[in-house]
Amino acid sequence: MRIHNRLIILLTILILMFSVLAYVDYNYQKIRGEKLFDEIIKQEIIQFDRLIVLQRKSLVTYVNDYSWWNDMVSYSNSKDINWWNENVNKVIGLYDVDISWIYDADKNLIIVFDQDGQIEASSFSIPNEVLNRILSKGDFSHNFIELAGKFIEITVAPIQSTDDKERTSQANGYLVGGRYWNSNFIEELSQICGAEITLMNPIFLKNSDNSNITDYNSGSFMFYKTVLNQNEEPLIRYSVSKDSKIIQDLVKGSRFSHWLVLFSMGIAIFICIALVYKWVTLPLNAIIKSLKSNSIDITAPIFQSSTEFRKIAELIKSFFDQKTILKNDIEEKKKTEKDLILARDKSASANIAKSNFLAMMSHETRTPMNAVIGFAEILETTKLDEEQEQAVKFIKTSSKSLLKLLNDILDFSRIEADRYIFERQIFDLEELIHSAIDIVSPNASLKNLELILTIEDDCPIEISTDADRLKQILIILLDNAVKFTDEGHIEIKVENVKGKSKQGAKDTEKIINKDVKLKISVLDTGIGIPENKLDVIFETFSQVDSSITRKYGGSGLGLSIAKRLAKLLNGDLSTSSNLGSGSSFQLTFTCRNENTKEVDKKENVNKIEDSKLNNKRVLIVDDDLASRIALKNIVLKLGFAADVVENGYECLYSLKENHQNIVFMDIHMPELDGFQTTERIRNELNMPNCYIIALTADAQEKTKFEIKQSTINALMIKPVNMKKIADALNEALKYGSE
Repeated sequence: MRIHNRLIILLTILILMFSVLAYVDYNYQKIRGEKLFDEIIKQEIIQFDRLIVLQRKSLVTYVNDYSWWNDMVSYSNSKDINWWNENVNKVIGLYDVDISWIYDADKNLIIVFDQDGQIEASSFSIPNEVLNRILSKGDFSHNFIELAGKFIEITVAPIQSTDDKERTSQANGYLVGGRYWNSNFIEELSQICGAEITLMNPIFLKNSDNSNITDYNSGSFMFYKTVLNQNEEPLIRYSVSKDSKIIQDLVKGSRFSHWLVLFSMGIAIFICIALVYKWVTLPLNAIIKSLKSNSIDITAPIFQSSTEFRKIAELIKSFFDQKTILKNDIEEKKKTEKDLILARDKSASANIAKSNFLAMMSHETRTPMNAVIGFAEILETTKLDEEQEQAVKFIKTSSKSLLKLLNDILDFSRIEADRYIFERQIFDLEELIHSAIDIVSPNASLKNLELILTIEDDCPIEISTDADRLKQILIILLDNAVKFTDEGHIEIKVENVKGKSKQGAKDTEKIINKDVKLKISVLDTGIGIPENKLDVIFETFSQVDSSITRKYGGSGLGLSIAKRLAKLLNGDLSTSSNLGSGSSFQLTFTCRNENTKEVDKKENVNKIEDSKLNNKRVLIVDDDLASRIALKNIVLKLGFAADVVENGYECLYSLKENHQNIVFMDIHMPELDGFQTTERIRNELNMPNCYIIALTADAQEKTKFEIKQSTINALMIKPVNMKKIADALNEALKYGSE
């Protein structure tokens, strides 16, 4: 072991021993002083309490003597002031009593007086509730009260006859004697006990500590005493402080020990600082200087004298060597990163150029393609043989498919090139949905698909968002639903998922000009999508499998475009599906409620006179369950009674039993279609006045002509809404009244 290490150990041991001895002596003096101080405080408190009791003796004697007196009993009954002035008022000063009260047996105040005579009772009377609490504690109870800003120590005794030595008879009244705890009384106590007594303001009681406070460092002691009122609550507090020779000696002894400890610690700190400077600070300064200059000499004497710092110097030298290598690596990486950034920028530019090229080419190709479609339509109007007519039909169909593909590519390239700009417009949501439905209705009619539109009551009618983008999304979703559905129905459902009022739909107008979140669901009964393909369908140029493209066609861009347009509307597009039973696409987006005409529109839609509804029942005939439920809900909201059946035979039975006045008749039904059912209603049931409204998704001219030639009264093309139903029912009511 080196010499300086041994020296450090020796000095450390000596300093520790010296410090421990000084610390032990200091703690011994402190513990001894605290015990002695506690004993002094305890004795002083006992002596002070005895002094207070002695001071109270004259007050107790006064109350005891004058409450046990036959003449006092007589006075409490007669309330003779002259007798009082002649007998009692003269001797009150003999008992060192400042104030006194006399009450009769019913605790009514007779008189209040002090050494100067009678006092106005209204300004210095004890409240009845306070007096009752004091008397409830028993005879000769001792309390403190506050009256007129003064703190008073009082003693209470019942007024009884002198003959009642045991004082067990009924009280004839009550005598209350009191002494002021004022500056004069405190000064008197201070002189008697040789201490400084201070009466504290009661406002300090809330945050003060009721325990004794001991401190002998100043050569004196202090303790607090708290006076409680009749409710055992702090009323006043006073402190007693007193010098003590014994305590002063303790203070001197403890100070000596204290300074001895400080001196020892000072020496220890000085020696430690010197050693640290020599063996730590100087080597550290040398290391800092080396770090600044980026070079270090590990052979320097300052490092050779310490094994630890020699190792640190070797590590620093190794660090400098690694730093040089790392610097070269960083420069190489920066160069590589710069090359990657250039490559990324070139790739982004190429991607933008590709999107711009696709957009330009798609746009330029649409013009000749429109011309091809136009001339094909012109050729259809000319006289053609069968082979030419089929060729023109193929040209037209192929051209439209190619045009749709070009439109999808154009939309996709616009989105990638960030060419779409959000344009907010105010529009009628229901009209926009119907305009999208009208585009796909011809294809739906060819498949005899039911198109059902349901808009919940709490949805705003007028909204503002990008109407063109919203319509484009709806067309994509509806076109896909029609394409992949061979039978059944397609339902469009609009819901308000954000912005509902607590009262419901009737209060929707209260949230005008507020953002609402709407959800438009497109549900079909088509082929469905496998669960593991639900996310894939939103990718670019994707299909569930290759057979889909061969059978149904399409570019695989539609849903990808719709997904991106949904984000442009501050929304999202999701899907759920059951393979073989249909799919559901949900578009959620945020828009602004501009519903300035909602209430008027609903009132006009529902405006059907109640007098015309008497005995009017509606029968709904449709083989599609969703269509029946939607139509029934609308009819019920319009105030009609409604029955539903699913085929022509059930319709005939219901009409025979219930005699409905109005029938909504689906045209295309299995077994017995709408035309056959209508004919049997007119002939077999002999119901010429039954108003029959045809419902069909088939908008072909041939179907319209057949309906017109039949005995059906009116035609409605699906999907229907409340306004169309209301207009049809109004016409039916007019027909019945003619």
